[in-house]
Amino acid sequence: MYLILSLPALVLGILVGIFSGLTPGIHINLIASLMVAFYASASLDKEFALPISIFIVAVSITHTFFDYIPSLFLGIPTDEVYSLFPGQRLIKEGNGGEALNLSIEGSWRGLKAALLIASLCTLLTVIGINPIEWVEKLIKPGLFWILLIVSAILIITEKNRLTAGLLFLLSGIFGIIILGTPLIPGGSSASFGVLFPALSGLFGISGLLQTLSEKTASLPPQNKNIKLNLPESEINKGSLIGTLSGMAVGLIPGLGSANAATLALLFIGNQETSDRSRLYIVITSAIQSSDTLFGIAALYFINKSRSGASVAINSIIGDLDSWITMILILMGMGIAGFLSRKLLLKTWRPLTSVIDNLDYKSLTIAIIVFITTLVLISTGIWGLLILVAGSCLGLLPSIFHVRKSQMMGLFLVPVLLFFSGYQDTVVSFFALEGQSSPPVNSSLSEISIFLLISVIIAISSYFINSKFQRNT
Repeated sequence: MYLILSLPALVLGILVGIFSGLTPGIHINLIASLMVAFYASASLDKEFALPISIFIVAVSITHTFFDYIPSLFLGIPTDEVYSLFPGQRLIKEGNGGEALNLSIEGSWRGLKAALLIASLCTLLTVIGINPIEWVEKLIKPGLFWILLIVSAILIITEKNRLTAGLLFLLSGIFGIIILGTPLIPGGSSASFGVLFPALSGLFGISGLLQTLSEKTASLPPQNKNIKLNLPESEINKGSLIGTLSGMAVGLIPGLGSANAATLALLFIGNQETSDRSRLYIVITSAIQSSDTLFGIAALYFINKSRSGASVAINSIIGDLDSWITMILILMGMGIAGFLSRKLLLKTWRPLTSVIDNLDYKSLTIAIIVFITTLVLISTGIWGLLILVAGSCLGLLPSIFHVRKSQMMGLFLVPVLLFFSGYQDTVVSFFALEGQSSPPVNSSLSEISIFLLISVIIAISSYFINSKFQRNT
C-alpha cells in the first residue's frame, strides 16, 4: 500500500518543490513543518509515513534545482559591486543561460555522486560496517578545533580581516541570544521558530532591501546559443568537490553551504576570474544537492537530524533504522533529481521570460511584505524584532565588502561554544536559558491561514505598487 501511495507523493513533491524553489521566501523547512502538522492533525496510519517522507525529500531535492532561477534572474543591479556574485556577473555578460545550465549540471552530478556514496554506505551498514558513523566518531572529539580552524580560515582569507572577524562574532552573539532565549514559543524546533525570522532577515530581507536601494536594470539580452565555457573535466571536478563538501556540511553541525564553497575555492588554485565564477556555480550547486541528501541520510547513518527536512521525517517516521526504507528514500531523491533536471532544461527559457516581464521593484516589495507578514502573524512581535535585527545585520557584509558567509557565525559561534565546554558559563553570564522552550508546533489549519493571509497581502501590495508606479 505504501509503495502505491509513494508514487503520487513523489510527483506532488516535485510540483511543490518547483513552486517553493521559484518563490523567494518559501523555504523547505516551512513545507516540512506543514507535512508534520498534516500528519499529526489527520491522525494518519503508519503506512502513510513513508509516502509523506518521500514527498518531503522530493520537495527538498527539486527545490535545490529550481531555487537558482529567482536568485539568478530577479533584480540585476547596475552597480558593479554585484559583480562579486558569479551568476549575476555572467548574466550581465549575456550568459545567464550558461550560468543556469552550469547550476543544473552541478546539482545533478553532485546528486548522482552523493547517491552513489550514500547507497554504498547503506549496503555496507547492512553487513555491519557503518563508515559514516566511524568518521563521525573519529572527528567528534576534535570538532571544536575543526570548526575553529574553518572559521579562522574564512576570516583571514578576507581582504578586511578585522571587519570580517567582528561581523562573524556579531552574528554569533545574535545566534547565542536568539537560540538561548525563548522569545518565541518553540524556539528553533517549532513550525515557525526563531530561525525563521533570523534567517529570513540575514539572508532574505537584507538582500531584497539591497536590491531596492540600487538602480535595477532589466534583464540584459541573453545569448540564445548556450555553450558551457568550462571543460567537462572541470565540471566533473567541481561536482565531486561540491559533493564531498556537501557531505561534510550535511554531517557536521554549524557548517553552511557558503562556508564550504568558499573553502573549496581556496584549495582549487589560481584560475582566471571567469573560470572561477563558473566553477563556483558548479561547486555551490553540487553542495546544495549533496547537503540536502546527507542532511537527511544522517538520520540513518548516525541517528541525528541535520536539516529541517530530516527533523520532519524523524517526527513522522521515527528512527530511520530500516535499510529498505533508506534505499526507497534515496530512490525518491534520485527520481526527483532526474525529473527536475529534465523539467528545468525544458522550461528555463519561458520561466526566465516570465520573470523578465515582472515589475522587479513591485515584486521585491511584495516578497518583503509576504515574509514580514508571515513572520509577524506566526511568531509575534518578538519574531518581527528578530527579523528587523537580522535584516540590519545582513546588510553589513555588503557595506563593508566582506563575504556574506560570515553571517554563518549565527550557527558556528553557538556550536563552537557548545563543543568548547563553556556553554553553561556563558549562558549563565548573559542570563540566558541555554536552550529554547519546548516545541509548540502550529496546526495545519493555523499554518494554512498564516500562509493565505500573507499571500493575499503580498499580491495586493504587488498590484498596488505597480499601479502607483504607472500613475507616477
